[in-house]
Amino acid sequence: MIFDVLLPPSFHAPLVGIFQYDGTCTELWQKPGLNGDAYFNRNQYYGLNIQIGCTASNLRIIDYSVGHTGSAHDSLAFKSTGAYMHPELLFKDNEFAWADSAYTASSRIIPIHKAPYNRNPQVRSFDRAVSHLRVRVEHCMGSLKTRFQSLRGLQININRRRDHVRAMNWVSACLILHNICVEVGEEEWDIDEDLEVQIVAGPAMDDLDEAEGGVQRATLVEAYHRFRTG
Repeated sequence: MIFDVLLPPSFHAPLVGIFQYDGTCTELWQKPGLNGDAYFNRNQYYGLNIQIGCTASNLRIIDYSVGHTGSAHDSLAFKSTGAYMHPELLFKDNEFAWADSAYTASSRIIPIHKAPYNRNPQVRSFDRAVSHLRVRVEHCMGSLKTRFQSLRGLQININRRRDHVRAMNWVSACLILHNICVEVGEEEWDIDEDLEVQIVAGPAMDDLDEAEGGVQRATLVEAYHRFRTG
């Protein structure tokens, strides 16, 4: 499994809810010989699950994980991201990210609601607003696959474990190059080859955090309702 947090050293989110998460699949050109059925996803093709967290402003990827096969649910694959394993690297104070209903609510991840909770008018209005915000992560994934057409049909034969690792490395390279394209489009930059990032292990998300997430999401729904109704 590969994950990476790609925040610049001096970055700090100016607003809560600035990050957005979603999952996508990079399509493989043929069925892998190694555990092939595990790569078959709900869209009826073979692929690798990619989890992406990005900023809405410029579509910069700030967190990702790749390695789960196409059949993996997004909620499972998300547990391999930096946001889940090391939330302290991405979030401060009351910051959080938006996600779709496939994800579990936590103090750091606020997804839209699943049925039957989304039948409540206040909840439905809140979810509609969040969906409008979340379209940016879909733009990010679309931009990524447009830039790197190999992700629409990755021509790597996965017959051994090292082939799977090679595919993971290929996808990771595309994600990093995407960010370079974002940076080059904004300003001149230099690569600091001596920069070392040390990850200090902190607590991952747990069941208690998920319970807090439900409370936080309900608070946001109520706050949005008050905002709309004056």
